[in-house]
Amino acid sequence: MAKLDRIFSLCDATTRLRVRLRILTIPGAALNKYLPREGTFLDLGGGHGALAWYLHLHHPGRIFTVIDFDEKKISQGEAAARSADRKGVSYRHQDLRLLSSTDCSGFSQVLLADVLYLLTDRERADLFREIRQGLAITRGTLWIKDVAGGSGWKSLWDKAQEMVIQTIGWTKTTGISQTVPPTKLLKELKLAGFRAESFRIDHGYPHAHILYRALPE
Repeated sequence: MAKLDRIFSLCDATTRLRVRLRILTIPGAALNKYLPREGTFLDLGGGHGALAWYLHLHHPGRIFTVIDFDEKKISQGEAAARSADRKGVSYRHQDLRLLSSTDCSGFSQVLLADVLYLLTDRERADLFREIRQGLAITRGTLWIKDVAGGSGWKSLWDKAQEMVIQTIGWTKTTGISQTVPPTKLLKELKLAGFRAESFRIDHGYPHAHILYRALPE
């Protein structure tokens, strides 16, 4: 965490708080266990790049490109990287709903972490199709970190937290906010041409974290 703090040290207090909360509330140890220790990663909807930097700092062989449609977050992430004079994470301003297979074709791994709830069913289907076509070229892997839908207390906690975050403006919303149940998401991935499996990674956390690994068929 200290290394991450130094990278974002010149950002405003709100951004530093958001970066810290992002890492403290996500099962980083589990992600480090499952994700490859090296490769080129496309982090879709990665915001300031907090998760990308966290994963890169643990294993520098992971090289990230973060894209997000919130231009302010991208600018803050770029400024943090420049001020810290660190490489390993780069940024691009782009709406992931407009992503093409060409955008993914140069990467061995694609990561979607806590962004699917902002997309409609049709947008997710289109996105998965483009990612699969791009990863088919590199024989890469799609990783999705999401929270499980449902009526359990962890799911209700997730919904309450996201409502607060959107209300105070920490997330630039698309007007959509819907958690995708694991069974539905696995079916969507299969329809898009992926062979997918899921892992619960929420032990010790109040959020219903779940990780999906999907390979193009």
